[in-house]
Amino acid sequence: MKIGYVVDERRDPYISTDAAARLLKKNYAELKEWPLAITAYNHGRAGMMRAKKSKGSYEKIFKSYSSRSFKFASRNFYPEFMAARIVAKNPKKYFGNIVLKKPVTFQVLKTKGYLPVKELSNTLNISIRDIQTLNPSLRKPVFNAQKYIPKGFSLKLPKTLTIPNINKRLAALYQDRQKPSRFHRVQKGDTAGSIARLHSVKLQDLTFANGLNQRATIYIGQNLRIPVKNEIIIARNEPKTAISQKNIRKKIMAKKGAVEKKIPKSISEPLAQEVKDRDYINPNIVTSNLKVFQTYSKGNLIIGMIKVETEETLGHYADWLQIPTQAIRALNGFKYGTPISIDQKVKIPMKKKTILEFEEQRYEFHKEIEEDFFESFLIQGTDIYVVKNGDNIWNLCLNELEIPFWLLRKYNPEMNFNSLQPMQKIKYPIVAKLKIPI
Repeated sequence: MKIGYVVDERRDPYISTDAAARLLKKNYAELKEWPLAITAYNHGRAGMMRAKKSKGSYEKIFKSYSSRSFKFASRNFYPEFMAARIVAKNPKKYFGNIVLKKPVTFQVLKTKGYLPVKELSNTLNISIRDIQTLNPSLRKPVFNAQKYIPKGFSLKLPKTLTIPNINKRLAALYQDRQKPSRFHRVQKGDTAGSIARLHSVKLQDLTFANGLNQRATIYIGQNLRIPVKNEIIIARNEPKTAISQKNIRKKIMAKKGAVEKKIPKSISEPLAQEVKDRDYINPNIVTSNLKVFQTYSKGNLIIGMIKVETEETLGHYADWLQIPTQAIRALNGFKYGTPISIDQKVKIPMKKKTILEFEEQRYEFHKEIEEDFFESFLIQGTDIYVVKNGDNIWNLCLNELEIPFWLLRKYNPEMNFNSLQPMQKIKYPIVAKLKIPI
């Protein structure tokens, strides 16, 4: 499935169901038992092959198989799947006399170019809400005009017009290129105003697009998103269900006996401050170092140097550069199966993509992860964790703190997580599930 900043096919029930069925079919072809094939949906086919080799039958695996990754979720995935199946087949027994929605009818149009969603809505007299409902794989950037509906997308539309009629009406709307995702990495001496002037955007638009405060305070190392032409930019309101960062700051300062100065209504332009001076994190801004920090020539080939960031793999770099993963391994002398680590320097060959194109896709990857997280969770404050003997960052994030590593790193930008020491202090955010009104 396609998973990216513009389209995430996991969100489409038709596409994701088809993909799930294909995966289960492959699992069953290799594992020969449905309980194993379904458990492999959670634990992975290779993992279940190892479990089968160790214990044999599903029953023995369920009762006595143990491995570092075969925990509660994997062990109980098949029973939970069967329970869900029973409930789905007997909804009235478990939920009472509920009324099920009728199946949605639609037709599919393969887009011949890049489409602006607002103009599409106006031309076909279809509400943007209906377009969004029928096409859940299209992400928010499409609907706030940051991005176009991509070329070659299977667009679901109501059956109010015929496909030939639709094609005729849309012919003049198609664009040749997708809107770029521009960003600016804040350097020492930058101000929000100077960045806005550099990129020819309004200061207010830059402020709203990045959720900056009234003073437009920025910090060194932030990646500010540069608004694009005709983007719909709305000032973000603090969620009422959360303890706002402003209130957290007031409480912290009150404890210290400090008096917080009133922030003026007009937007000022303070110089970018050092990251270590922050007492809270702006969740709207990506802070990873996404720039190609060095380039050099090797014959006719341009080589770029990057540092590995959280969630990244060689496979991601290969996809963004449109080259085989093996080409990156060969350039760096990496053996097959050898993992890369955070902050490790990696050489990348710039054959088919420019540096700007690579950095744009890298930015979109991290922006997508963070936007998806903050759609469901909010930060309610911070605390300190003291490292114990045997701790490693992956177990801490997964089991102890229950937060993604990229978020923990935002709060500890200077820390070397590859070498944790006992008694070392780690600042971490307290995260809660966001209450979404129905």
